[in-house]
Amino acid sequence: MKKFYQLPLEKVSLVSGDFETIGTYENNVYVKGENLNSPFVEISELPAAFLESVSGKLMEAKARKLEALNASYESFVSQLTNSPQTEILTWSEQEAEARAYTASKQESDAPMLSTLSQTRGVPLVSLCAKVLEKAEAYRSFVTYAIGKRQAYEDAIERAQTLGGLESIHIDFTPQPQGEVIEGTETDSKELTQNTEAQG
Repeated sequence: MKKFYQLPLEKVSLVSGDFETIGTYENNVYVKGENLNSPFVEISELPAAFLESVSGKLMEAKARKLEALNASYESFVSQLTNSPQTEILTWSEQEAEARAYTASKQESDAPMLSTLSQTRGVPLVSLCAKVLEKAEAYRSFVTYAIGKRQAYEDAIERAQTLGGLESIHIDFTPQPQGEVIEGTETDSKELTQNTEAQG
């Protein structure tokens, strides 16, 4: 069973072993571990003044970690598209038109895509199929990214110590090729390629 220990700050460089550093207060470092020997001194509980100090620092560190998490998430998702923001803003409309045209086969249900198909010289039916394929790929990849962001967020909120918080390494690197995103049969490499442009 892990217990709390106190260690004089000037002796930190003299120790090693398997223990979790909880924090520093005044001239001592407080850790949690099992069967730690001198110069560690076992204590029954952490000092109240130390806990108050750590609590404030932990809240500030969590806020910074959450900011870093959100910035990393936004950067990761933005790299998926490789498309101008003005085009990205039309994706939901393109998907809606593609679904409407697929159901009705009426060009009047897809005015934007009809114009795009004429400009690009691509049959409207082919363009609609491509739009729907890429919309699904993008949705699957973003769902993966959102799930991973929320998992990191939960881990940050659960962290009880600064050491535990610092051990959370944020990484949105996609899964290795062939590893299936839950609920899909499309791997992350293919999804990245499929979301370079919506239409």
